[in-house]
Amino acid sequence: MPVELVTYTAAGKVVESIEAGEWDIAFFVSDPIRASDAEFTAAYEVIEGAYMVQRDSPIRRNEDVDREGTRVVVGKVFQDCGCSTGVLWRSTKRWRCQRGDL
Repeated sequence: MPVELVTYTAAGKVVESIEAGEWDIAFFVSDPIRASDAEFTAAYEVIEGAYMVQRDSPIRRNEDVDREGTRVVVGKVFQDCGCSTGVLWRSTKRWRCQRGDL
């Protein structure tokens, strides 16, 4: 059975293409907002993400990130994808995103 790979420049464009029927299966981060547009299977992989902090940072636990004055840099590759950063933005209330060229 031949497989045709369809590529997109951003995760949001994949979501926009659902109605057009441009693909059958997409590899995606499951989140409640996207679940209103599509169905998700059980996870086929669990990816562990972690924050990288400066040695003298008071941040030691995930809970320490969500506080006033915390700046989180998001690398260029993730700025438009909406994947892990989208999940982070919806799960935090007080920190500020700083986009970078990482």
